[in-house]
Amino acid sequence: MRDFASIVIWLFVASFWEVVVAPLVSIYGVKPDIGMIIVIYMALFNRNPVALIFGFFWGVVVDSMVPGNLGWSALLYLLVGYGIGHISTRFHWGTFAAQILLVFGAVAFYQTGHFVVLNFDEPNTFVFHFVRYGLTTALYSTLIWGLLRYFPGIHQVGKAA
Repeated sequence: MRDFASIVIWLFVASFWEVVVAPLVSIYGVKPDIGMIIVIYMALFNRNPVALIFGFFWGVVVDSMVPGNLGWSALLYLLVGYGIGHISTRFHWGTFAAQILLVFGAVAFYQTGHFVVLNFDEPNTFVFHFVRYGLTTALYSTLIWGLLRYFPGIHQVGKAA
């Protein structure tokens, strides 16, 4: 029950961020991927199914904003939640540098998958969109993760027992 409540609360936090805060912190149309940050946080500091379930439902929310790609974001967020949850049990991700690389890689993976579908009809624009939005979103999200990483007690917020 606690896991369900945690997922619902984080869905509301991420939705509030996307609707209210993200347009305010957007830099030239680039905004951090707070949903991916929450998926990574849940995968590293909670149990794997929590990240997987949150990733799926957050992907459905993202897909509802762009109905033409329905299901694609849900699949990508689910894969990231499962993948990071799976490898977090086998590797030590407690160091700051490892987490930074993990966040950058996960956001870049999501952006690559997103732009492959988005630019499927026009493959020549993939590189432009990926460099202009994909890598900058990954950098911005990594910066936000780095800032959030040092708040006291961040590891206990929403942590399942």
